Amino acid sequence: QLSDNFVEEFARRLVDSVSEQGGCDFVRDLSIKLPLAAICEMFGVPTEDWYQIFLWSETLFGSHDPEFMVEGETPEQTSRRASDEFFGYIGALVERRKAEGAEGPDLVSALIRGRVDGKALSDKEIYDHIFLMLAAGNETTRNATTGGVIALLQNPDQRDLLCAHPELLESAVEEMLRWTTPVIQFMRTAVSDFELRGTTIRAGESVGLFYPSANRDEDVFAEPYRFDITRSPNDHLAFGGFGAHFCLGANLARWELRGIMRALLRILPEMELAGEPARMVNGHVGSIKHLPVTYRPAPRREGI
Repeated sequence: QLSDNFVEEFARRLVDSVSEQGGCDFVRDLSIKLPLAAICEMFGVPTEDWYQIFLWSETLFGSHDPEFMVEGETPEQTSRRASDEFFGYIGALVERRKAEGAEGPDLVSALIRGRVDGKALSDKEIYDHIFLMLAAGNETTRNATTGGVIALLQNPDQRDLLCAHPELLESAVEEMLRWTTPVIQFMRTAVSDFELRGTTIRAGESVGLFYPSANRDEDVFAEPYRFDITRSPNDHLAFGGFGAHFCLGANLARWELRGIMRALLRILPEMELAGEPARMVNGHVGSIKHLPVTYRPAPRREGI
């Protein structure tokens, strides 16, 4: 459970903490911290454990990336090690909540108390849900934040438009989501025969859904390869489309993106890229590991 002003206040203090430096690694110093804090706060993860949660999720998504592999490990061993450690932590967290009576407002306690058709969730169901939410809850939104800022800096007319008209923040966030499309692809199984643009997909066949392609569909978006923060309507599929697979955290992600972008307006007008983004070796999530940026130093108002 987050307070009404948690995201805005955390984002403001986060930007204040780096404002007088004149530059930073945007990913490590800014974009990872708000979504990580929000999802960990919701699950009642102690503050001192937040960065470890980030490292485990980063390693799982980047098990083929040399930056996250231990010498002598294969990618599979790296993934297994991180997964075992992560699930071990989750198990200990659940047991601690059970011992405390699971009466708190955190989501771990809510899952323990939860019932489906009158039946309590199994430990595996609880563990898997926590694992999914903690990992996905910080990885995707921080990449949308980073990718969105890159788009603004590469399109300075749009950056300047947003800074001059903060009321465009909501539509700007939707365009950042369309443009970055943090989740690259998912595999699904067709449940019935279907014809798509002359190609017949048979029931039972596997289908690769590539969301960046959908979000640049000329039949849906006018000038799809133009970054336009005033785009309306903007029927993007960054949250996975419709139905059962629609992103559970869509509203939280939008809240976080609006919060961090509103706070960034303080240093965004003169922000510039100071190097190329370092991207993770990953075919599922378009992860950015590092992004050097510079900006005019602003007086520090409050630390974090």
